Amino acid sequence: MALTKTQKENMLQKYADSLSSDEHTKGLLVGFCRDFLDKIKYRDPNRAAVMAYMKYLKDSDYADSSINLKFRTLRRFFLANGLEWPFRSNE
Repeated sequence: MALTKTQKENMLQKYADSLSSDEHTKGLLVGFCRDFLDKIKYRDPNRAAVMAYMKYLKDSDYADSSINLKFRTLRRFFLANGLEWPFRSNE
C-alpha cells in the first residue's frame, strides 16, 4: 500500500507532536523523516524501505554519526505513528 500525500503529512505532524524539542530541532527531525518518505516514494514505511534509505545515505557519503541519528529518528517516527519498528535492539 502506498501512502497518500495527506497520510504522509498526517504522519509527519503526529511525529512532530510527539517531540518535546524546540521548534528548530523539531524542524530538523521532521525534515529527516520527510526526506525518508520522499526517498521511498510514499511506499509503506517498512524494513526494506529503512534499509534502502540507510544504503542511500551510506552511498551518498553521509557520516556514520549522521546515519545513526537518522536511524534513531526514524525509529521514533515509526513508534509515534503506531508502526512496528522492524529491527531488534541489536541490529
